[in-house]
Amino acid sequence: MIGIDGTRRGWVGVVWDGSTADPVFAPTLEQLCARAGAVEVVAVDIPIGLADDGRRPCDDAVRPLLGPRRSSLFVPPALGALDHDDYADANAWSKATLERGIAKQAWMLVPKIIEARAFADASSVTVHEAFPELAFRAMNDDTPMSHPKRSWTGMRARLALLERHGVHVDADAGPAGEVAADDMIDAAALAWSAMRISIGTADHRPETGPGPSIWW
Repeated sequence: MIGIDGTRRGWVGVVWDGSTADPVFAPTLEQLCARAGAVEVVAVDIPIGLADDGRRPCDDAVRPLLGPRRSSLFVPPALGALDHDDYADANAWSKATLERGIAKQAWMLVPKIIEARAFADASSVTVHEAFPELAFRAMNDDTPMSHPKRSWTGMRARLALLERHGVHVDADAGPAGEVAADDMIDAAALAWSAMRISIGTADHRPETGPGPSIWW
């Protein structure tokens, strides 16, 4: 199983077999999964299924579960925004077509959204959209995390939960160890989610119906 998170220079993944967690890094998703070797489940923190109007039932379904961390779940751009090359054009299109703009933070995700969608289409293994804060909520007895992940208290709380659930990433993580700490921690959380998907104990919303789901 592999959990994957985006980084400034590419992607970081944590391969976990239930006992050993191996971090990997690569500039592209294709290279990352090639370096990871054969995996049964891929869980990645990036929107994959987009809506024509930008409103995804999966986002609306999980946001209330996040409590004080609800703002960490960005609203992704509508599908049509991907046809535009820059933020100004995409934002103008969204305002004219959907009567609302696109958050700059959401637009910054677009290159990785495009890459992930292409990778998911070509992959022989199902690629699941997942969200780390939901994984940590599940590890924390279904209680949302109280502190932001980049804070010292928040980082330590998340590391403690990973250790409690058997996901230990060594301090010497090789090239992957150069990524931001919160990116590695998020990838490790999604490795835990990927294992849950594999054994059939994962949660996802919506539970039924068409459209994308978010897993944890």
